Amino acid sequence: MPSETRCERLAAELHAMRAIQQDSSILDFHWTGTPPDQYTLTFYGRSIRRRADSPGELEFVQRHEVEIRLPARYPAQPPDIRWLTPILHPNISFSGLVSLSDIGLGWDPDLGLDLICERLWDVARYQFINSTRIHNPAAFELVVRPRHIRLPTDARPLRGVSPERCPPRVANPLAVSDDPIDAPIRFTSPLRHHWPRRRLYYIGPT
Repeated sequence: MPSETRCERLAAELHAMRAIQQDSSILDFHWTGTPPDQYTLTFYGRSIRRRADSPGELEFVQRHEVEIRLPARYPAQPPDIRWLTPILHPNISFSGLVSLSDIGLGWDPDLGLDLICERLWDVARYQFINSTRIHNPAAFELVVRPRHIRLPTDARPLRGVSPERCPPRVANPLAVSDDPIDAPIRFTSPLRHHWPRRRLYYIGPT
Protein backbone atom coordinates (compact mmCIF):
# COMPACT_ATOMS: atom_id res chain seq x y z
CA MET A 1 0.00 0.00 0.00
CA PRO A 2 2.62 2.58 -1.01
CA SER A 3 0.24 5.51 -1.40
CA GLU A 4 -1.60 4.92 1.86
CA THR A 5 -0.77 7.25 4.74
CA ARG A 6 -0.33 5.90 8.25
CA CYS A 7 -3.51 7.63 9.46
CA GLU A 8 -5.50 6.12 6.62
CA ARG A 9 -4.14 2.68 7.43
CA LEU A 10 -4.92 3.03 11.13
CA ALA A 11 -8.48 4.10 10.31
CA ALA A 12 -8.85 1.13 7.94
CA GLU A 13 -7.59 -1.23 10.65
CA LEU A 14 -10.24 0.01 13.08
CA HIS A 15 -12.92 -0.56 10.44
CA ALA A 16 -11.69 -4.13 9.87
CA MET A 17 -11.49 -4.80 13.60
CA ARG A 18 -15.07 -3.65 14.11
CA ALA A 19 -16.18 -5.91 11.28
CA ILE A 20 -14.56 -9.02 12.73
CA GLN A 21 -15.89 -8.17 16.19
CA GLN A 22 -19.42 -8.05 14.82
CA ASP A 23 -18.88 -11.46 13.24
CA SER A 24 -17.52 -13.06 16.40
CA SER A 25 -18.78 -13.87 19.87
CA ILE A 26 -15.23 -14.76 20.92
CA LEU A 27 -13.49 -11.41 20.36
CA ASP A 28 -13.86 -8.07 22.13
CA PHE A 29 -11.42 -5.19 22.00
CA HIS A 30 -10.83 -1.60 22.98
CA TRP A 31 -8.31 0.88 21.65
CA THR A 32 -6.43 4.07 22.45
CA GLY A 33 -5.25 6.83 20.15
CA THR A 34 -6.85 8.92 17.40
CA PRO A 35 -6.63 7.14 15.07
CA PRO A 36 -6.04 3.97 17.14
CA ASP A 37 -2.46 2.78 17.50
CA GLN A 38 -2.91 0.44 20.46
CA TYR A 39 -5.44 -2.36 20.94
CA THR A 40 -6.27 -4.61 23.86
CA LEU A 41 -7.93 -7.78 22.61
CA THR A 42 -10.04 -10.11 24.73
CA PHE A 43 -10.67 -13.67 23.58
CA TYR A 44 -13.37 -15.74 25.28
CA GLY A 45 -12.55 -19.40 24.86
CA ARG A 46 -10.65 -22.34 26.30
CA SER A 47 -6.90 -22.53 26.54
CA ILE A 48 -4.36 -23.78 29.07
CA ARG A 49 -2.22 -22.24 31.78
CA ARG A 50 -0.21 -23.40 34.77
CA ARG A 51 -2.06 -23.46 38.05
CA ALA A 52 -1.01 -20.48 40.17
CA ASP A 53 -1.05 -22.55 43.37
CA SER A 54 0.65 -25.57 41.79
CA PRO A 55 2.87 -24.69 38.80
CA GLY A 56 3.48 -28.37 38.07
CA GLU A 57 -0.19 -28.79 37.15
CA LEU A 58 -2.29 -27.31 34.37
CA GLU A 59 -5.81 -25.97 34.16
CA PHE A 60 -8.15 -24.57 31.54
CA VAL A 61 -8.62 -20.82 31.33
CA GLN A 62 -11.47 -19.13 29.47
CA ARG A 63 -10.48 -15.46 29.11
CA HIS A 64 -7.36 -14.01 27.51
CA GLU A 65 -6.06 -10.49 26.97
CA VAL A 66 -3.54 -9.54 24.30
CA GLU A 67 -1.99 -6.13 23.65
CA ILE A 68 -1.13 -4.97 20.15
CA ARG A 69 0.89 -1.77 19.66
CA LEU A 70 1.35 -0.26 16.22
CA PRO A 71 4.76 1.46 16.05
CA ALA A 72 5.43 4.81 14.43
CA ARG A 73 6.64 3.13 11.23
CA TYR A 74 3.60 0.86 10.92
CA PRO A 75 2.76 -0.69 8.47
CA ALA A 76 6.36 -0.75 7.24
CA GLN A 77 7.22 -2.22 10.66
CA PRO A 78 5.18 -5.06 12.21
CA PRO A 79 3.07 -4.61 15.34
CA ASP A 80 4.35 -5.41 18.82
CA ILE A 81 2.28 -8.16 20.44
CA ARG A 82 2.21 -9.24 24.08
CA TRP A 83 -0.03 -11.72 25.88
CA LEU A 84 -1.20 -10.04 29.09
CA THR A 85 -2.88 -12.95 30.86
CA PRO A 86 -1.18 -16.24 31.83
CA ILE A 87 -1.11 -18.86 29.08
CA LEU A 88 0.98 -21.92 28.30
CA HIS A 89 1.92 -22.24 24.63
CA PRO A 90 5.18 -23.23 22.89
CA ASN A 91 5.27 -20.09 20.72
CA ILE A 92 4.56 -17.56 23.48
CA SER A 93 7.51 -16.47 25.61
CA PHE A 94 7.44 -16.56 29.39
CA SER A 95 7.00 -12.77 29.38
CA GLY A 96 4.09 -13.02 26.93
CA LEU A 97 5.88 -11.74 23.84
CA VAL A 98 4.61 -13.02 20.50
CA SER A 99 6.51 -12.72 17.23
CA LEU A 100 4.50 -12.98 14.03
CA SER A 101 7.23 -15.09 12.43
CA ASP A 102 6.98 -17.55 15.34
CA ILE A 103 3.28 -18.09 14.64
CA GLY A 104 3.69 -18.56 10.90
CA LEU A 105 2.95 -15.02 9.71
CA GLY A 106 5.87 -13.42 7.93
CA TRP A 107 5.30 -9.68 8.08
CA ASP A 108 3.78 -8.04 5.02
CA PRO A 109 2.50 -4.44 5.11
CA ASP A 110 -0.74 -5.67 3.56
CA LEU A 111 -1.37 -8.06 6.47
CA GLY A 112 -4.29 -6.67 8.49
CA LEU A 113 -4.99 -6.82 12.20
CA ASP A 114 -8.14 -8.87 11.61
CA LEU A 115 -6.06 -11.70 10.13
CA ILE A 116 -3.57 -11.40 12.97
CA CYS A 117 -6.46 -11.73 15.43
CA GLU A 118 -7.54 -14.95 13.74
CA ARG A 119 -4.05 -16.42 14.08
CA LEU A 120 -3.74 -15.32 17.72
CA TRP A 121 -6.98 -17.11 18.51
CA ASP A 122 -5.70 -20.23 16.71
CA VAL A 123 -2.57 -20.03 18.85
CA ALA A 124 -4.58 -19.61 22.05
CA ARG A 125 -6.68 -22.70 21.38
CA TYR A 126 -3.71 -24.83 20.24
CA GLN A 127 -4.96 -25.00 16.67
CA PHE A 128 -1.57 -23.67 15.50
CA ILE A 129 1.83 -24.74 16.81
CA ASN A 130 5.25 -24.04 15.29
CA SER A 131 7.75 -26.58 16.60
CA THR A 132 10.77 -24.73 15.16
CA ARG A 133 10.22 -21.62 17.31
CA ILE A 134 9.93 -23.01 20.84
CA HIS A 135 9.93 -20.42 23.63
CA ASN A 136 8.26 -22.58 26.27
CA PRO A 137 9.58 -26.18 26.27
CA ALA A 138 7.12 -27.29 28.96
CA ALA A 139 4.22 -26.31 26.72
CA PHE A 140 5.77 -28.22 23.84
CA GLU A 141 6.10 -31.29 26.02
CA LEU A 142 2.38 -31.06 26.61
CA VAL A 143 1.65 -30.82 22.89
CA VAL A 144 3.64 -33.93 21.95
CA ARG A 145 1.77 -35.98 24.52
CA PRO A 146 -1.78 -35.66 23.16
CA ARG A 147 -3.19 -38.35 25.42
CA HIS A 148 -3.45 -35.76 28.18
CA ILE A 149 -5.57 -33.11 26.47
CA ARG A 150 -7.63 -33.12 23.32
CA LEU A 151 -6.43 -30.45 20.89
CA PRO A 152 -7.48 -27.93 19.83
CA THR A 153 -8.77 -26.93 23.26
CA ASP A 154 -11.60 -24.94 21.64
CA ALA A 155 -13.10 -26.08 18.34
CA ARG A 156 -14.72 -22.75 17.41
CA PRO A 157 -13.24 -20.45 14.75
CA LEU A 158 -13.02 -16.75 15.51
CA ARG A 159 -15.56 -15.72 12.89
CA GLY A 160 -19.19 -16.69 12.61
CA VAL A 161 -19.83 -18.09 16.09
CA SER A 162 -23.31 -17.81 17.57
CA PRO A 163 -23.55 -16.25 21.06
CA GLU A 164 -25.33 -19.36 22.40
CA ARG A 165 -22.15 -21.40 22.03
CA CYS A 166 -19.86 -18.80 23.58
CA PRO A 167 -18.67 -19.26 27.20
CA PRO A 168 -20.00 -16.67 29.67
CA ARG A 169 -18.13 -13.37 29.58
CA VAL A 170 -17.03 -12.93 33.14
CA ALA A 171 -15.26 -10.03 34.79
CA ASN A 172 -12.34 -12.04 36.20
CA PRO A 173 -9.48 -11.76 33.65
CA LEU A 174 -8.11 -15.12 34.83
CA ALA A 175 -11.40 -16.97 34.79
CA VAL A 176 -10.84 -20.71 34.99
CA SER A 177 -13.21 -23.23 33.50
CA ASP A 178 -15.29 -25.35 35.84
CA ASP A 179 -14.39 -28.29 33.60
CA PRO A 180 -10.92 -29.28 34.88
CA ILE A 181 -8.31 -31.21 33.00
CA ASP A 182 -9.10 -34.86 33.74
CA ALA A 183 -5.64 -35.83 34.90
CA PRO A 184 -3.39 -32.96 36.07
CA ILE A 185 -0.14 -32.95 34.15
CA ARG A 186 2.99 -32.86 36.26
CA PHE A 187 6.35 -32.04 34.71
CA THR A 188 9.62 -33.35 36.02
CA SER A 189 12.83 -31.35 35.87
CA PRO A 190 14.66 -31.45 33.57
CA LEU A 191 12.05 -32.02 30.91
CA ARG A 192 12.60 -34.74 28.34
CA HIS A 193 12.01 -33.22 24.93
CA HIS A 194 10.86 -35.30 21.98
CA TRP A 195 11.36 -33.18 18.88
CA PRO A 196 9.01 -34.31 16.11
CA ARG A 197 9.81 -34.43 12.44
CA ARG A 198 6.92 -32.13 11.57
CA ARG A 199 7.59 -28.45 12.07
CA LEU A 200 4.23 -26.77 11.67
CA TYR A 201 1.06 -28.15 13.17
CA TYR A 202 -2.44 -27.10 12.24
CA ILE A 203 -4.82 -29.22 14.24
CA GLY A 204 -8.29 -29.89 12.96
CA PRO A 205 -9.93 -28.53 9.79
CA THR A 206 -8.13 -25.71 8.02
